Amino acid sequence: MVNSGATKPARLQRHDEPARVNSHAVASFDRRSGATGMTTVRLLARQVWRRCTRAFWGIDRALGGLEQPTRTQQFAARRPVAVGVGTAAPAAALLGVANLDKVDTVGDVMLLLGGGSAFGLLFGLTALGERARQRRLQRLGIWEPPVRG
Repeated sequence: MVNSGATKPARLQRHDEPARVNSHAVASFDRRSGATGMTTVRLLARQVWRRCTRAFWGIDRALGGLEQPTRTQQFAARRPVAVGVGTAAPAAALLGVANLDKVDTVGDVMLLLGGGSAFGLLFGLTALGERARQRRLQRLGIWEPPVRG
């Protein structure tokens, strides 16, 4: 191919010549992270978080997560604290009744309250997960929440 002279050929870099790189620009912008000053640890944490999120939504899809929510699921998503407290109190009471003869000290009572609170926390976090699922269904255009009037 003949060069017509209109454009100059790119200068080939010799292997023994150091590459000309603006080190300040490279240090301030990391191409992998797309942001300035992103450390490797934060980048790795972001990648792990994205993988976990994708895995969660994949499992949700496999279990029928793209179906429209029932009225009970809508209630739980609107009121996750009420769901948590509403399950923690009966769970603590049930644990108390089951161990009524063995509750002697304050530590035993704290154990009952802790068990009920853990149960309520589990249900409350499940309700928050349902809220996230419903927001995703809304974002994907699969479901619209009913208008409350």
